[in-house]
Amino acid sequence: MINRKTWVVAVIVSFAAMVTIHHWIKKQPTTKDVKQAAENARVPELQGKPAPDFTVPLLDGTEFKLSNNTGKRIVLINVFATWCGPCRKEMPELNRFWEARKSDKFIMIAVNASEKRGVVQSFLKDNPLSFPVALDERGEVAQKYDVDAYPTTIIVGVDGRIALYEKGAVMNADVAFSKVLDVQLQLLN
Repeated sequence: MINRKTWVVAVIVSFAAMVTIHHWIKKQPTTKDVKQAAENARVPELQGKPAPDFTVPLLDGTEFKLSNNTGKRIVLINVFATWCGPCRKEMPELNRFWEARKSDKFIMIAVNASEKRGVVQSFLKDNPLSFPVALDERGEVAQKYDVDAYPTTIIVGVDGRIALYEKGAVMNADVAFSKVLDVQLQLLN
């Protein structure tokens, strides 16, 4: 029978061996890998700059033009794709936020990047939204806003400048957007 002291030593030696083997086998990131990850996570220099204007058709048959809203409303633009898992996960939260905050002075628009109308309509049957959804079949909006990750959310302030640029899914829209939205609404009033 193994005594307690021998057992403890065996566990410690085994643990140390596992850590050493894991470190030896696991690929360590290179400086290039770290720089690439940092580049992928960067927020484009668009924040604080004038928002590029665009016009997109909405699924309801009308169209949305950003410059028609500048100075009158704060605009939240969510660029998404139907195949994007994080986009699917955040949609109910964005819809809840829209229902709680919608007004004449705030508009939210989902801009689908580079997909056909039928694909988006099918997606919305399973993921209904109460805010407008636009089609950007050629990806022009995503290109103008340097979108390189889905979803990306942009808030265009009352002055027509990008007040917020957020990559990745939003799990709590109140935390992510309310502070910026409240400041912009105060400026508008």
